[in-house]
Amino acid sequence: MSSSPLDDIRWRVTPLQVPDLPTSIEVGPEGLTFGRAPDNGIVLAEERYPGVSSHHARLRVEDGRLILEDLGSTNGTLIAGAEVHSRELDNGTAFELSRGGPRFVALSAARMGETVLMPRPTVEKKRSIGPDTVRLVRDELGIPGESGVQQLIQRRGRRTVLAAGAMAVILAGAGVVGLRQVDDRSERAVTSLARRAAALDERLHAVNELSTGLHSAWETQREQLAVATAQWDADKRALELERAALETSLRRLEADEVAAEAEIDDLRSRLEETSETLALYDPLNLESAKLANVAGAVESVVLIEANKLYRERTTGRILHVDEDAGGISLNLSGEGDPLVVEATGSGFCISPDGWIITNAHVVHKKSGDDELESFDGLDLEPEVELFVVFSGRDDRHPARLVQWRNDDREDLALLRIEPFEGMPAVSAFDVDLDPPPSGSEVFLMGFPLGKRVLHDGDRVIASTFKGIVSRSVDSYLQVDAAVHPGASGGPLIDGEGRVRGVVVGMQTVDERAGSSAIGYIIPVAEIRKVWPPASR
Repeated sequence: MSSSPLDDIRWRVTPLQVPDLPTSIEVGPEGLTFGRAPDNGIVLAEERYPGVSSHHARLRVEDGRLILEDLGSTNGTLIAGAEVHSRELDNGTAFELSRGGPRFVALSAARMGETVLMPRPTVEKKRSIGPDTVRLVRDELGIPGESGVQQLIQRRGRRTVLAAGAMAVILAGAGVVGLRQVDDRSERAVTSLARRAAALDERLHAVNELSTGLHSAWETQREQLAVATAQWDADKRALELERAALETSLRRLEADEVAAEAEIDDLRSRLEETSETLALYDPLNLESAKLANVAGAVESVVLIEANKLYRERTTGRILHVDEDAGGISLNLSGEGDPLVVEATGSGFCISPDGWIITNAHVVHKKSGDDELESFDGLDLEPEVELFVVFSGRDDRHPARLVQWRNDDREDLALLRIEPFEGMPAVSAFDVDLDPPPSGSEVFLMGFPLGKRVLHDGDRVIASTFKGIVSRSVDSYLQVDAAVHPGASGGPLIDGEGRVRGVVVGMQTVDERAGSSAIGYIIPVAEIRKVWPPASR
């Protein structure tokens, strides 16, 4: 069994489409600086990011909190489009060094047990220079409009020649000062526009690189599809030829009275097997077989109930909640009912011996994450009681936590229940399977929203969501499929009924949304960290 130290709180940052940087960078006790100067912790090339200052921004850790500070940069440090000077970052907060510059996401190892809400990139609208903009520039530089020039000429025409001469001397001196001011303002305006043009060129270059990468990936997938299609046709043609040869041999032997009956039976058996295999190449039969594999796997999915009580460490007394006319009060004197915090998640059975895989954050909370542990000066210790209910059933089975990994990006746990007759388990579980390639059709299973959704009477029914593997990112599989809170810990199944991973998180399109069309999966090979257990 392994777990992380109670006070080990670490922070990392993940670059978003910033070339030549690691996918994950740790923020140490000494902090982390960003800028073009070579003495920074993260050095950003001047030719690629002209808007970044020599010493642009700094991250520092203070009492476990991550603080972002702007170091007096020229173009500012931004969060959600707004400039900041000093700001505490939450898990998943994205920040930007200058507008349109490099972007990073702050990730906390202490909160990876929660369902992760990944940040989404923003794209600013480009603006062109129109008549209103020209007018504003003219006003800023102090240059009069057409009507102002005409009025100035008329006023000068009405003056006497003597006054005009005197005014000419005065205006000559003022003109020198005015022209200098106009030149200074013009130079600042041109410099600002040139800086913005350079930033736009850099952003356009990045977009072009992204477009080129996507096009290359699309071409690769198209080539892979062509190869797979050709192999499919070749296998089907070979089976058709084999069936034709077997039918010919069978007719010949049936016509030959001296042929051995055993050989005829063998050919008939081979013909039947070949015909059954060939039938699988029929799209309708393939779909039926796939759905049958998925239906068989869903029976092994379990709803996990985690009921947490609070016990005083010194006396062992249980925290109770008492509700009367005066309101709700908490006590250790046994008045009212025990305070129970209920939570649900998903998991799946991998063995007839009663072994169940799920996420660590579903069944195990790190000490210090619970506000009630130090409620009102009391020293409380949480106790978690675990129960599982199989999909399609209503009987609850006590479970015990055997092993878990909840360090950094690891989020896996192994449970054990007493086996019972007819207990379902996945039939195709192999931790040596490679991750499915991009474009593969997969199925997510679990109990979205736990007990809050409609079930069949007392029976719980697991939900199945079909999706596509879109890519591998930072040791996760990204799957485009509906993911809801409560589905964490459920299995990812392919069309053959094989386990390919464990659901762990989602990325929302809207931060207020309660579900997502993008899910993140721990590959099945990572289950080696908790399976098989050190002792059974």
